[in-house]
Amino acid sequence: MDDLATTTARMNLACHPGCPFKGHPELKEVRVPLCDGAPLPDQCEQAAELYTPIHEWQTRILVLKPGLPGDVLQADLEVADLLHAAGVVLHHRQRRTEYEALSYAWGEPVYSHSLVVDDTVYPITETLYWALQHLRDKKTSRYLWIDAICIDQYDLAERSLQVGNMLVIYKKAHRVVVWLGVIGTSSDDICLTYLSSHLPVRREETPHLPQREARRLASDACPRHYGALVKGLASLLSRQWFNRLWVRQEDYAAQDLLIMCGHRLVDRDELSYASHLLRTVAGEDRAFESAAANVITPVDLKKLLDIGGCIRDARTSAAELSRGKLLLTTLDTAGRCACSNARDRIYGMLGMAFDDIKGLAVDPEPPDGGGGAPAIDYSRSVCQVFADAARWIMETDRSAALLCSRATFGGFVDGETLPSWCPDWRQVFSVSDYRPWTNGIFAHRTEHLFL
Repeated sequence: MDDLATTTARMNLACHPGCPFKGHPELKEVRVPLCDGAPLPDQCEQAAELYTPIHEWQTRILVLKPGLPGDVLQADLEVADLLHAAGVVLHHRQRRTEYEALSYAWGEPVYSHSLVVDDTVYPITETLYWALQHLRDKKTSRYLWIDAICIDQYDLAERSLQVGNMLVIYKKAHRVVVWLGVIGTSSDDICLTYLSSHLPVRREETPHLPQREARRLASDACPRHYGALVKGLASLLSRQWFNRLWVRQEDYAAQDLLIMCGHRLVDRDELSYASHLLRTVAGEDRAFESAAANVITPVDLKKLLDIGGCIRDARTSAAELSRGKLLLTTLDTAGRCACSNARDRIYGMLGMAFDDIKGLAVDPEPPDGGGGAPAIDYSRSVCQVFADAARWIMETDRSAALLCSRATFGGFVDGETLPSWCPDWRQVFSVSDYRPWTNGIFAHRTEHLFL
């Protein structure tokens, strides 16, 4: 038992209050892997041990315990009540606290690392492991909301309810922290240094920059920096996070958003402003064109300079469009984004059209008379989810604007037949513009289309 005692001592695990074996030298946390490289337990089995049912008005908060880089990750998982006030109330403590919400790309579902939660070894992905290692404070606990941990992903009923609450959870967060990953190249570091050291002051000079001034700020009066800046920005914006579907809602809801790459921190506005500067000088400065051509193709350059456009459009559209048109717009713009579950192509966009969404059931009499939010239900097939959304959009919008979507219609999804009038939102070609005539000849009820 010497190895076991050494392992548990190194991890500094504590017994639960009242544990009859507390302090016993041979009965300390036997669920901890005894050596590096030992096989981790099955995540599904550990989830059954870790989670207990919560109410629809509750969520969970991960309390990440302090530690040094490389130490075993340890945390508590506390049930929290969602209130109208800022933050959440930790249920068992009856204490209100602020928290941060993590936004990151899940990556492949390979659970190769571990997080000790409430003394249970819970397997996690490598991406989440490194995010937590960088987020952990050396001296104080950090209160976090992380969807992969705070939602029981193996309970479809809970997941359906919690996904309906995600917009509220991200809105109530003191801050949303984006994890891009570790710093990979020197270009990443150069770009992050530029963003953090130059833009916070200079972006306040004027919101509308003339070409000459934009070139000066973008290059810091030194054109030889163009190449490194473009390469670094391209490297950052090519991270998986920027292509995630859920990013649209998380950015939309965030009161304050901080981007983290390794231990470097960049404000959302700083990254957006850097993209704006480069967009301003692109095509107008030969030195810029020459430097950019050496590190990125013109097509890819345009893509990276347009990053975030869909999010900005969503923020603008929210105040201008009906719920039906807004949902359809967000579905179209997110068509090229990545998600592991096709149902999330609908569920991940609902929050931006419904700030009051509960994820429980369709409201029979919504205030605007236009139809309540489609229910979130992960037990339904992808075909059913797509058809429900299409039907709701046409009923709410009272027009056939849906049929103008630049997407494939009908076909087969997971062995089921998609109705001919329903877009396959997995295959959206480009952003759809609403035609003026959709408010004319097709502006009528459309029950007869649902055949």
